[in-house]
Amino acid sequence: ERLGWSMHHDVGGKEDLMGERIDLDEAKAASYWERQVHALVGVLASQGKMSVDCLRRGVESLDPYLYRTMSYYEKWAASMADHCVRTGLVPAEALRSAMGYVEDVELSSSGDAARARFAVGDSVRILPERERLAYRRPHIRVPGYIHESVGRVTKHHGAFPDPELLAYNESGVKQPLYTIRFLQGSLFWGYAGSPSDATDVEVYQPWLEPVPPEALEEEEERVRVRVLRARAHAERYVPGPGHDTRHDVE
Repeated sequence: ERLGWSMHHDVGGKEDLMGERIDLDEAKAASYWERQVHALVGVLASQGKMSVDCLRRGVESLDPYLYRTMSYYEKWAASMADHCVRTGLVPAEALRSAMGYVEDVELSSSGDAARARFAVGDSVRILPERERLAYRRPHIRVPGYIHESVGRVTKHHGAFPDPELLAYNESGVKQPLYTIRFLQGSLFWGYAGSPSDATDVEVYQPWLEPVPPEALEEEEERVRVRVLRARAHAERYVPGPGHDTRHDVE
């Protein structure tokens, strides 16, 4: 296996791409926004604000999924936006606002933090991963295995600087931080422990949405039934020596 610094953009000779269709339509006219992107890169380069190498580095730094799905000039635009923010040419807050990523936040009495929307005992759902800042790879503190899961607030820790902004040396209003409790059987399919076993995860408020208490009660009942079935299956199935124990639990 080849070792080194090659990344997802280095696709030359990769066997898994040999069957992909190659776009040979070079005569296709660029749209107006694409010509604008090309022109703006030229302006930045002519003023010594951005080089072609900076542009390429930004494209190469895109999230692998975005790199595969973005068009040619979408990659240029994302790279240029990231470069302008990192070098201070464009304030990060101004770019987020222009792209519609700044949400109206009701502030607490202190004036520097978002008002806490949830209390201990509230039922919440974790939002799915969102491409809120598609011009750069996001810094996400919410583990993927709890995305879209339903849980209960067990503690409100107060408000803290948003780590998704701190990762890029940016600032914003402080965000409330909560501990959310999820049933193990809700997170891990085939779990055969106790139906009441749980996992606690600290989650910032922008990742939470309220759900009716009934939604959590229904999920708890589904988990109870699923875990009991898994335990019954595990108790009556005893694999022989050397047998592959990987199997699905319904």
